[in-house]
Amino acid sequence: MNEGIEKIEKSESQETVLEELIQSKQDILNISGDSEEPENPDNGPADDENEDEDSNNGGSGGSGGNGGSTGGSGGSNGGGITSPAYNIEISALENGSVTTSVKQAVKGTSVTIIVSADKGYRVKSINVIDGKNNEIQLTKNEDGSYKFTMPNSNVTIKAEFVREYHDTFIDVDKDTWYYDAICYVNDNGLFKGMSEDTFEPDTKMLRSMLMTVLYRAAGEPEVDEDHGFADVEDGMWYTAPIKWAKQNGITSGEDNNTFAPHKSITREQLVAMLYRFAKTPEHTGDLEEFNDADQVEDYASDAFKWAVSNKIISGMGDGALNPKGDASRAQVAQMIMKFMETINN
Repeated sequence: MNEGIEKIEKSESQETVLEELIQSKQDILNISGDSEEPENPDNGPADDENEDEDSNNGGSGGSGGNGGSTGGSGGSNGGGITSPAYNIEISALENGSVTTSVKQAVKGTSVTIIVSADKGYRVKSINVIDGKNNEIQLTKNEDGSYKFTMPNSNVTIKAEFVREYHDTFIDVDKDTWYYDAICYVNDNGLFKGMSEDTFEPDTKMLRSMLMTVLYRAAGEPEVDEDHGFADVEDGMWYTAPIKWAKQNGITSGEDNNTFAPHKSITREQLVAMLYRFAKTPEHTGDLEEFNDADQVEDYASDAFKWAVSNKIISGMGDGALNPKGDASRAQVAQMIMKFMETINN
């Protein structure tokens, strides 16, 4: 009997403990649920909204994953800052084409430019200009393409194509030392060919030819003074250039009343005339490296020193200036190109 009562009391005690545990759990749940209940108890839409919000804010930015440039490296700041992409524009072109590896790029990106000239033309120049009108440095690749580093602005690519003159002049080969010079003087309207398809690079340059070249370089200004040379006829193709040259102190002729328009120009005469055209600038050069410097006439000494110091003339390759030698059309073209680069810098 007592044993039965003891079992009943034990059972009731266990039920009491169980009820107390259940009540304690309910109290804990009530405490943690003091905040407002979500509108939807299963939290479905709320979770979706949180996912969208996380996506818009760049997520946690942990590994970047599919975050792309938005939030990929954002870390704990809630998303990264996307660098702006700038446009690469190509100006209108004639006689060739320009393509780029990309049409937009962020600052610091290496951009490749491929330049292609039409048949019979060559690339004269290519420039990349930034938003502040500054020229961007270009590097030429081994395959003939170019590359530059994108600045923090839009850029414009400009290219100029000109005639391939070895196609025009059958006697000017692309592998010769004077090819670029003849292209230059032709591009700039300073020289013309001796015929429609020949330049005659080895032909001696006449005094009248040189006056015409320098006259064109000066912009062919109006002249109204009489030249005073008995051997220069009016109305000839060289009449105005010779008038201009005498008027500007570039030449005084062979003597007081003759110019000798059909006579070859010597190398020292040529250098002296270029020096006068440049307004006899100061110089710091000397002629010590040349073995025939003592053959230079006094009137051309300063001119030669100036020309050598500015790399307008470098001698004949054998340590000689050959001042009394006749200048060929190719030699004059080379000196004129160097001369124009010097006075234009």
